[in-house]
Amino acid sequence: MLRSQFMPARALALLLGLSILAACQSGSATLPQAARSDAAQTITQTSCAFGKISVFNGPSGGTGGVNIATGLSGDLWYGDIGLNDIVRMSTKGLTKVKAIPSGNAEPEGIALGPNKQMWFTEWSQPDIGSITSKLRIRLYAVKGFGGQASHSTAMVQGPDKRIWFTTGSYGLAAHKVGRATTLYTTGVDSEDPTGIGVGPDKNLWFVTFSGPDIGKMTTSGKATTYNVGSYGGFGITAGPDGRVWFPDPGNSRIGAINTDGSGLTFYNKNLIGQPYNIVAAGDGNLYFTTGPTGAIGQITTKGVIKECKVNAQQTLVALGLTIGPDKNVWVLDNQHSQVARLAIR
Repeated sequence: MLRSQFMPARALALLLGLSILAACQSGSATLPQAARSDAAQTITQTSCAFGKISVFNGPSGGTGGVNIATGLSGDLWYGDIGLNDIVRMSTKGLTKVKAIPSGNAEPEGIALGPNKQMWFTEWSQPDIGSITSKLRIRLYAVKGFGGQASHSTAMVQGPDKRIWFTTGSYGLAAHKVGRATTLYTTGVDSEDPTGIGVGPDKNLWFVTFSGPDIGKMTTSGKATTYNVGSYGGFGITAGPDGRVWFPDPGNSRIGAINTDGSGLTFYNKNLIGQPYNIVAAGDGNLYFTTGPTGAIGQITTKGVIKECKVNAQQTLVALGLTIGPDKNVWVLDNQHSQVARLAIR
């Protein structure tokens, strides 16, 4: 769930105290468990200046999660932390749910891998996992974690076809399908990267929750960090203008920077909520989530910001964000079992 002062489930403080971890991977386990399905239900709809928002119920009894990703068979995938499940949702809101074999996994990061399977992180376990289109889960223990929790919040497929993910206080990690997981230090003293993405320069870019740095890492593990005074983000993305864009909820603004570290610019005019995640869409704009403010935002590459309040049965604690297979913006609630779709105008 959202790791901040408004997260009642674990009541974590805004700054994380995570321990340093080490490298390599081995061992795996697969446990067959029955999947279940829930009926689709659109619960509310909202129209605004830049699109129409529909809110869908997630699986019954769920609590939402941190990240959502487009993946197999044109569906949306995310981890529901309260249910300890991986959720597969169609663009019509139909869900299928599969329980994770390890208890209290707290699945947070999720991404489509090079082997046509979805991959996910487990914040409270020393594992990562994969899930097939038939909802068969396989877990991979990372030896370097020494049996301790990974504290991993985000995952992405890298340009080298490895699966990259954040690892709490250690830095970043990359998993080669069928081989090992390698951990890399970012060089930041209090390393707690919470968002990761591929930049326009084909490097891995990351944000750190405690700040004040963002950084980039080559696929060989060489890191460069930039002190940008940013705190608390969960996402970072390549913009259509060739810059790297990132949220800065700690200062209620959105940042953009050139891939060589120059041209740092922040935007906050007309920004109402705290931006937590950001993604570039096919219409040439970027979209962001606003945590407990319950809104979806749009920002142009010139920095013009608009926000649309989401009409939902429960306040949409907007955090997870992706571009769906339908080219629309999809948002995952971090506190309730709700998923919103913004149909871009």
